[in-house]
Amino acid sequence: MATRRKFVIKSFSAMNRYDGSQIQETWVNLRTAIESILGGLDCGKMSFEQLFRFAYNLVLHKHGRMLYDGVQKLIRAHLESTVAPAVAGAPAEHVLAMLRDQWTQHVSKTKMISDLLTHLDRSFVTPHSMLRVRDMSLVEFRNSVLNHADVSERVSTQLLETVAASRNGEETDRSLIRGTLSMLVQLGVGSMSVYESVFEERFLAESESFLKTESADFLAANTCSDYLRKAEARIVEERTRVWEYLTDLTGQRLRAVVERCLIAEHTNTLVDMRSGAIAMMDEGKLEELATMYRLFSMVRATVTFDMPVRVAGRETGATVTRSCTPLTVLRERFQRHIESRGVTLVSDTEEAKNPVKFVETLLDMRSKFAVIVETCFFGDKEFLRAMKEAFEFFVNMDGRCAQFLCLFLDAEFRQGFKTKAPEEIDETLSAVVTAFRFIKDKDVFESHYKLLLQRRLLSNRSVSDDAERTMIIKLKAECGPQFTSKLEGMFADLTSSRKQMLEFRKDTGSSRSVAVDATILTTVHWPSLSEEACRLPASVQPVADTFRDWYLAKHTGRRLEWATSQGTAEVSMLCAARRYELVVSTFQMCLLELFNAAETLTFERIRTDTGISVPELKRHLISLCTPAARVLIKGKKGKTITDDEEFTVNLKFKSAKIRNRIKLVTLRSALGAGAAESGGVPEQVVMARKNQMDAAIVRIMKARKTLMHAELVNETIRILCHRFTPKPADVKARVEHLIDRDYIARSADDRRRYDYVA
Repeated sequence: MATRRKFVIKSFSAMNRYDGSQIQETWVNLRTAIESILGGLDCGKMSFEQLFRFAYNLVLHKHGRMLYDGVQKLIRAHLESTVAPAVAGAPAEHVLAMLRDQWTQHVSKTKMISDLLTHLDRSFVTPHSMLRVRDMSLVEFRNSVLNHADVSERVSTQLLETVAASRNGEETDRSLIRGTLSMLVQLGVGSMSVYESVFEERFLAESESFLKTESADFLAANTCSDYLRKAEARIVEERTRVWEYLTDLTGQRLRAVVERCLIAEHTNTLVDMRSGAIAMMDEGKLEELATMYRLFSMVRATVTFDMPVRVAGRETGATVTRSCTPLTVLRERFQRHIESRGVTLVSDTEEAKNPVKFVETLLDMRSKFAVIVETCFFGDKEFLRAMKEAFEFFVNMDGRCAQFLCLFLDAEFRQGFKTKAPEEIDETLSAVVTAFRFIKDKDVFESHYKLLLQRRLLSNRSVSDDAERTMIIKLKAECGPQFTSKLEGMFADLTSSRKQMLEFRKDTGSSRSVAVDATILTTVHWPSLSEEACRLPASVQPVADTFRDWYLAKHTGRRLEWATSQGTAEVSMLCAARRYELVVSTFQMCLLELFNAAETLTFERIRTDTGISVPELKRHLISLCTPAARVLIKGKKGKTITDDEEFTVNLKFKSAKIRNRIKLVTLRSALGAGAAESGGVPEQVVMARKNQMDAAIVRIMKARKTLMHAELVNETIRILCHRFTPKPADVKARVEHLIDRDYIARSADDRRRYDYVA
């Protein structure tokens, strides 16, 4: 069983009272020990514990002020008598080393003294809001040593000279600089005032002067690429300097000075000089351009930049001064350079004569600048936006770019893709779709593309149906199914026609001397089926009638009309005991058939027997008479044809090839009544736009019931912008048209407001 113990708490023994002699004796012992420490010795004969107790007792007996003041006087006396003269008397080149040595010793001595006086700090200094012993000792060092005579000025000068020597490539003691600057920070005792006044202010001022002079001199004598390398090396060096011995705050301030002096103040020169950014883009100096981007992107300072003023997309020659970052200046110059190159391309009459070359140049430009954005500007979204806006600017200067893209694709589908691998074809189509994105009036592109696709499909001139379908898929992904519905309908008609021709041959046999291969076209899918017609030859008409009867029997209620202007035929021609196969249009087949009865016929006779219109007949006859064809011989020289002009079969026709395709000369109105040749909008597109604007306006008003004029115009433009960008004046005209047709009405209260008429 545990026994209980009693705990007795005794009262504190009475505190021994110090008389005057004891106080004096205690202080003498402490003073002797502190003097010994300041002299570089240990604590003397007494132990640390004894000295600590002496200091403790003095504070305990209310003599903390006497102890604090006494220690301060001892430190001051030592500094003034020993340390200050040593530092002040050191040669200029050794003043930093001497100061560092004295400072290191002083810090060590201060540590020992403050350890002895810990109770003084805790029980007397802190309650009285005085400097702790350590801080007081640092202040005394500042006042007695750094502020002695011209020590601070000499220290400042020596520090700056050492930094200057380092910048000039000389070897310097960086640890000495680091130690000295650390001392200046500590001497502020919670403030950076000493560091700033002795070093930072002059350092930043001299850094700015040095960098301005160096950069101006180097730039005047070297290329932009050389300067960028020099500037980058200098920035790295200054960044290393910050890491090695400068404070973070000084580093931030120095960075601002470096960026301003090396980059910001020379931004416009670096971009515009003969070897600057524009030259780098043109000459493919991607590494140097990437360096410029890196340097510009790190600069936060602003520069002044003259921005061209544009009205309705055209430069007026005036400029407006803006304040922006160097990176913004580079981006603006980049955009203007692309626009300049693009305007030159669009304005080049020689390029305009060759659509294929025009588009190849356009795609090369886009590829080149895309590489620059990706590799030099690291995919910066703002630069991507600038490139997109630049291409949109010149691509939409007129309607030719949309037409030329279609003509380029037509040439590729007819011939260019023959020698290309599937990967190359897909790459080309993707590049065209990328250029297509820049076109705002996508309905103009659609109009030309459908017409050319129709010609390729009906003449069987496309080298790859797979490539054709791939292009349609890409357009569908870009613009939606409505954009490609008719294109897909064309292919659906061809697929259906092939199946029906197999059934026709199976049902009727294929032993005829004249074979027909009919393509059944749905009118809504094919954009411009000409109403031009002709009388089929007697050898062909029965076969055509047989197919017509067979088709109508299969599909009751349908109407079938022959679009002879769209067809082709293969005609055998016997010349000089050699048989040739001529691939001609249906119209040419009809007129050539007439020459089986006579070697020479007049123009009027041919027109009467075939029923072909005069313009089309002239076109097809001239095509047969060209030097490349020479199937017929024209009676008179020149391009004009009179009614009595005679045409004769060329019995001396020769060709190295058995199979010869006769190319039709192109009418000036072949692509939209000639409007596209001058950059205009084809007439059929203009009419379609009116219908689309009408539909959009009615749809908006039906949903909103009432709208102000400005809101209706803006909403109409927003809805239609994916196909084309209507002009406000055009929208207004369609609104007036719909008012006349009683779809909408002006509000009786406000003429600017419209109401929907149910």
